[in-house]
Amino acid sequence: MSLKSSIATAAKWSILAELASKGLTPIIFVVLAWLLTPKDFGLIAIATMIISFAQIFWDAGLSKALIQRQKDIEKTANIVFWTNAILGILIYVLLLLSAGFIAHLFNEPLAEDVIKIQGIQIILASLCSVQTALFKKDLNFKPLFYVRLLTTVLPGLASIPLAWGGLGYWALVVGTLVGALGQLILLWLINPWRPKLEYDKWIARQLISFSLWVTGEGFLSWGIMWLDALIIGAYLGTEDLGLYRTGNAFVLIVFSLLLSPLLPVLFSSFSRLQDDRPRMLLAVRKSIRAVSIISIPTGIGFFITGGLLEEIIFEDKWSGIGAVIGWMGLMHGISWLVGVNSEAYRSIGRADLSTKIMMISLLFYLPTFLIAAQYSLEVFLIARFVVAIVAIPIHIVVSNIYLNLRWTVIVGELKWIILSGVLVGLVGYGLSSYLNELEELQAFLILVPIGLISYLLFMFKEWNFFREMVSTVFIKKIV
Repeated sequence: MSLKSSIATAAKWSILAELASKGLTPIIFVVLAWLLTPKDFGLIAIATMIISFAQIFWDAGLSKALIQRQKDIEKTANIVFWTNAILGILIYVLLLLSAGFIAHLFNEPLAEDVIKIQGIQIILASLCSVQTALFKKDLNFKPLFYVRLLTTVLPGLASIPLAWGGLGYWALVVGTLVGALGQLILLWLINPWRPKLEYDKWIARQLISFSLWVTGEGFLSWGIMWLDALIIGAYLGTEDLGLYRTGNAFVLIVFSLLLSPLLPVLFSSFSRLQDDRPRMLLAVRKSIRAVSIISIPTGIGFFITGGLLEEIIFEDKWSGIGAVIGWMGLMHGISWLVGVNSEAYRSIGRADLSTKIMMISLLFYLPTFLIAAQYSLEVFLIARFVVAIVAIPIHIVVSNIYLNLRWTVIVGELKWIILSGVLVGLVGYGLSSYLNELEELQAFLILVPIGLISYLLFMFKEWNFFREMVSTVFIKKIV
């Protein structure tokens, strides 16, 4: 199978996996939001925050190193498996010992047991990381479709009855563990690879420089992803943390459904093209354009309809989540303009670039968050949006230097997409003022189709590219 065909097939199955999982996720998400409270979700957010931090270190960037490496695959896979397994066990033990201290930092005693039990997923995930990486490396995303489908259904099947039975946040904990265990079992069943008792120290040393930078990027990604939640939990409390994380999760479900299927495919594809730089740059440019067509109107749509979504989907106990949906939706919509860049950096063996960008970004993220958290959640949301936008020029400069990615050219290619998004925002904002007298659901059902039609009309200059993108499952003609 040619590279184009392999990439197109991989994209198809990656997208189907996201459609299947994310198609069910909103239903599960909404049902659990009805049954549980912001504080329940806040407690799980604390545990998830700590566990996701621990997971940075058990993988140590080795899974991505396995995908990027093009020789000695079997020996590399063994190194990754045994290293991840040992680190996973050690890190879980450390988590057990420190759970009480972490709960004390958040002034939330209930978090201690949640962290201890939910942390078991670290060990479960470490035992199947190689199988996942090998599928991605081979652009074989069909098996991952079934894995995603199963691991989406299982947590919901476990969590919803338990939540209905009054178990509160423990319903979410059990659901998470059931999903992790199901993923482990299924990956071992469908992937024939098995670890061997060997460990090539010479290859391991070769992997260190790449994996350390990926680990550094993961650490800083965690900081950028969770620093806001950490500060909200510490200053504004568990309930506001639950509102913030749940609203952001709602936004991410939609963006993940629309865009996340591309990222693992793009990394694998860019890695194969790393020795053909002009072809890879063309792929990166077209990927940015394809992502922007989706991300910009989606972000603007969230900003305009956040209040309506709060009234339609959530109950009174979730008051304030509409502002979270609006600001975080707009932030993610614009930030996706540089969402492809990190995949390109890693594909040429320069994982350090994303890490360094994040280090610079954290210099102004941290003080901004600390100051904004002194006021209110809404002030924090605005500050979160501003700092995310400020970070975009840093990516532009770095990609210009190291990828020879000329953003004057890219902006020229994106001008109609950006202009159409702005015009749709103005149309939506003006129209929403005339729909105040209607019920929220009626207003939403009028606003969204008009916004979508307006966007497609304004974007008439991009119709040819849009048709190409859809007909080739986003990828086939990119390379």
